[in-house]
Amino acid sequence: SLLHECRSRLTTVGALHRLLSEQPCSRMDFGVYLRELAPTLVNCLASQGSVRLDCRGIEPGNVIAADDALPLALAVAELITNAIKYAHPGGTSGRLWLGCRTTESGSFVVTVSDDGVGLPEGFVPGDGSSLGFRTVRSLMRQIGATISFETDSLGLSITLTLPPRGRRQ
Repeated sequence: SLLHECRSRLTTVGALHRLLSEQPCSRMDFGVYLRELAPTLVNCLASQGSVRLDCRGIEPGNVIAADDALPLALAVAELITNAIKYAHPGGTSGRLWLGCRTTESGSFVVTVSDDGVGLPEGFVPGDGSSLGFRTVRSLMRQIGATISFETDSLGLSITLTLPPRGRRQ
């Protein structure tokens, strides 16, 4: 399990490095990156056919600052990893949805959702008990982004919101 997580992090950084080296600039289309990264992570971490990935929610032209890309990519990779590991503890097949868009106000929003069991009752993401959620919260603080969770018996949806550069704290 630990080796799979390390592999996913290395895959994330490698894919981002490759994309940035192909298009060296201060901004990048994060949607292009997610469409490459997500299937690679699912193939690395999930047994064949156990997770159906849906990236239709990724709109083209979602450009962010290159400095924000690595923390955001690592956070998304962590959320995908958690969904694969915990959404279906019984081993049943499941779905994973990934989306990103830029709002009218200029905020950048990434959503990772699954159709699994949701968060356990009483579980508070980031309360110190989960390394994965602590990592995601730390990465989001680095870039001034927020994280929100919606969970029920039909799954878990996590939204990362990166405000426009001029409005970050």
